[in-house]
Amino acid sequence: MSSSAVLTRCSACLRNGSSVSAPGNSALPSRVTHLRSSALVTPQNVKLTMKGMVGRRGGSSRRGFVTASSNEDDVITTEEVLGLPAGKKRQFPLPASVDESVSQARQACQQAIKDEKIRMMLEIILPLIGATDLDDWPGGIEMQFKAGAPLVSTLLRGLLDTASAQKKDGGCRTYIIDDSDAVGGWESDEIAAVLFPTPETLDAVEALASVPHRPLLLVNAQWQPGQIVSDFGFGARKKAREDLVNTFEVVYFLKRSRILGEDVCLMRRYPGDWQVFVIDEAGGTNECVGVESERPSYRRLEEILKSRKGSKAGQGWFDRLVGEFKFNQKSLKNDDN
Repeated sequence: MSSSAVLTRCSACLRNGSSVSAPGNSALPSRVTHLRSSALVTPQNVKLTMKGMVGRRGGSSRRGFVTASSNEDDVITTEEVLGLPAGKKRQFPLPASVDESVSQARQACQQAIKDEKIRMMLEIILPLIGATDLDDWPGGIEMQFKAGAPLVSTLLRGLLDTASAQKKDGGCRTYIIDDSDAVGGWESDEIAAVLFPTPETLDAVEALASVPHRPLLLVNAQWQPGQIVSDFGFGARKKAREDLVNTFEVVYFLKRSRILGEDVCLMRRYPGDWQVFVIDEAGGTNECVGVESERPSYRRLEEILKSRKGSKAGQGWFDRLVGEFKFNQKSLKNDDN
């Protein structure tokens, strides 16, 4: 089936509200790669099993669990947990379920809107549906769209304190912006959102952003700023696109990666800082090991991990190699079960 045909069908699904809902099973394994995707889903109180969790463009995966406080009110502060100077922004625990993650993202957007920040970016966990050991997305673009579309609808529902916002899709009309790249749009007089925006669809994003005082959410953007060959092109067009993107603030971000033998989760929930968690799957725990006012680079993440006493990241290369070998063996064994 061609991409155009697939997205035409997905567009119809969005309009009639029938075929794009996520599976109603209680286990939603997800995958995340180097610092890319995150998402929210509809089932209630599902333990957030980050089964590697990859972004929409794919990538290597690792399987495991993120455990966290089950109490949304159990917020922590930098000074309380890390003993750092007072005055830092509030910090938050990792979500323990997809429902809690939805709640965190929605509350982050609500606080940002209250603070008059209406251009927002989010990275949310995209749950795998129908994945195999050989292919995270055997259904391709249609499967990815089916996984992502209901998450945006769930996020928008109740985000604003208006009567229409309580309706399905947050009272928005839904449509396809780009068939080939599965870019979806949600729009009402009160709010708008774009799922999987690409550099090629930034003209549409700019048009949506031109409506005064209307919040606009970009969810799981499909570009990588700062590369030698920019996703945004060259010259004046590149600058214009970068200037537009820079007007958006990351208000929610949750992504897992494996760095120097450590399972790491990077999280930001507005108005908090960027938090670095190390996940101990064996012990079923996580630890906040660093808090940064700006998004840490990969090199900075390495520095944070190496500075921890007794950390895997601080070991020699041979010990880390042995550890990775054991980790891969365990992952393969778990995949067979």
